[in-house]
Amino acid sequence: MPDLEAGLEIEPCRRNGWTPPPSARQAITWLVLVVLGVIYFTSLVPALHNSWQLPAYISTGVLMLAHVIVHVITISIDPSDPRVLRKKKPKIKFDEMKHQHVIENQHCNICQVNVKAHSNHCRVCNKCVWRFDYHCHFVNNCIGGRNYRWYMATLGTAFVALCLISGLAVTEFTFFFTDQTNRHILQPYRDLNTLQTYKDANFKILYQSVPYEAWLTVLAFTFTLGTSVAVAVLGLICVHIYLTSHKSTIFKSLENPSKAYVPVKVESYMSGATLNSGSFTIELVTGLPWVSTFHTTRSAKNSAKNSAKNNNNECELKMVDETCSSSAQSDNSSMCSLSQGVVSLAPSTTSL
Repeated sequence: MPDLEAGLEIEPCRRNGWTPPPSARQAITWLVLVVLGVIYFTSLVPALHNSWQLPAYISTGVLMLAHVIVHVITISIDPSDPRVLRKKKPKIKFDEMKHQHVIENQHCNICQVNVKAHSNHCRVCNKCVWRFDYHCHFVNNCIGGRNYRWYMATLGTAFVALCLISGLAVTEFTFFFTDQTNRHILQPYRDLNTLQTYKDANFKILYQSVPYEAWLTVLAFTFTLGTSVAVAVLGLICVHIYLTSHKSTIFKSLENPSKAYVPVKVESYMSGATLNSGSFTIELVTGLPWVSTFHTTRSAKNSAKNSAKNNNNECELKMVDETCSSSAQSDNSSMCSLSQGVVSLAPSTTSL
């Protein structure tokens, strides 16, 4: 809503991962956690040997509880720059007419404070984050210096838990076929008498007896889902380990946080000049301007577009004299300058 006294427009900002709007990927993350947890405790563990069930419940249960705790902490921490937290000034709408960048000389023109070095403004949360790494939609929060360790703990506990769940699923799937005779591993086989076959085994899903085909399907689903998520989490862990070892972040590896980089190069050449009725026929080969923009502000993108547009408009070939003397054709080369480019006029040997 507009601030009538200052003539400025105030914009909302997000405090942490619980602040609306919610993220669909955050909801999916919790859904996967709940689904795999329920299947593990109500379908996988009950199929183990009785003596192994309690250790399986305790070990994975403690690990998943630890994951939930660090996950909630990662979401709940406000990763804002300490000076932004301390002064708590309203976030004003960025004025592209007055400022080229959101952060200029360590002063944020939206948060209205002088921020610390290595702080960057997150567009999603609309606030400056100290040691900004990136905005993670899976926790619906920025990852920065204040919650980075908790975030890595979240990834680590998630990966180990996923490995345990997926490993148990594939192990039971294998022993379903290999333990039918010995009946040493799976408890449903151990409960059979000598006259019963594996088809009579009492496999359970959600503690309810189901046909073995349904139980195998759940095992395959659990292994596929758990392994897929574990591979993704492992990849993210490796990326963070690599960047940390090089004292970098995801943000730094993708963008230049200092300024928009807009290299524009336009070159024009005159080739194949021929003498035709006292005038030159010019073949103009123009390299189109290319713009590579690494920006941290909304104005940077607009600045890049305007810069490219201006260079296109300035790339105009100056008029060349329609007549040239024969001495100029043999001894001299005429040159015309372009803004951001070069035009070379190199007459070649001509024939009348």
